[in-house]
Amino acid sequence: MAGPLKLKLSKKLKGEGYWAHLGTRREMSYGEVLEEASRESRSVFSPELLRMAFETMMESMIRNTLKDGVSRTAGEYFKLRLDVKGTFDSPYDYFDEQKHSLVLNLQVLKGLKRKPILASHYPLNEMAGTGRPKR
Repeated sequence: MAGPLKLKLSKKLKGEGYWAHLGTRREMSYGEVLEEASRESRSVFSPELLRMAFETMMESMIRNTLKDGVSRTAGEYFKLRLDVKGTFDSPYDYFDEQKHSLVLNLQVLKGLKRKPILASHYPLNEMAGTGRPKR
């Protein structure tokens, strides 16, 4: 089972019902994530090697997507793509830097969309302060 999480329910601003969010979560630093991945690789990869490989890949993806406009995919985890932001007045309108911009977007792919798998590791309804009120 994963670490402790606390499920909090808050009243929706509009409409009926409640929305849920996880509270009191700790955030791991980049260094801690690299250390954890290194341990899980059974010391095959040092934290420094993992950092270097990850950053080299990301910098290459960013630089080359900006250079040629071609989307780049990192396994089943994410896609980096270049998009145009802004609206055009007609099909004959031109790109205008005053109204439009180019932006890099990171699209989450199915490798990071494992909500049902991850949620099954946490007994959310059994945690303090959650679940149905006593009658």
